[in-house]
Amino acid sequence: MTFYSVMPFSPKEVPDDPFAPKDFNEDAGLTTKLLEGSMPTVYDTGMTIITIVFVIAVIVAIMALTFKNGQWTKWSTGVMITTLLIILSFRGLPILFFSSDAMGMKLIIDDALNLVKSMGIYAAILMMFIGLLFRFNHNLINHPEYSRWSKRLFIGSILTAALIIIMPTVFLGI
Repeated sequence: MTFYSVMPFSPKEVPDDPFAPKDFNEDAGLTTKLLEGSMPTVYDTGMTIITIVFVIAVIVAIMALTFKNGQWTKWSTGVMITTLLIILSFRGLPILFFSSDAMGMKLIIDDALNLVKSMGIYAAILMMFIGLLFRFNHNLINHPEYSRWSKRLFIGSILTAALIIIMPTVFLGI
């Protein structure tokens, strides 16, 4: 037979008061552990939801193009672009955030500016070539729309190239 003492708990076994105020570090540690444990699940669920929204937007775009509904075409295009930007930011921003310091971030931003400037220059050159193609078509079949389009493309390419070359120096004061 086993006899128990009169006290049901020894002083070491007394449970803590669940309503007692906790230390801030203990509370923050619990929160951090909960976040670290749930982040992969939240990320996967978020990416799945964004993918579902993208697929719905593709279906709506196909139906809108089929039935020639401009409002739904505009909506679906906006949703597809937005989901693409969200996915790129979810995947790219943590990599940039955790892999670079302040000097590295400045170099990345400067490289992005140079990339956008060069893309604009190439777009202006492409606009010029398409304008030449329209001018050639105007000379072949003498259609007035080709002449107007070629003039617009020439003016647009000159303005695009000029603004891309001049405006960064104006904004940055270089």
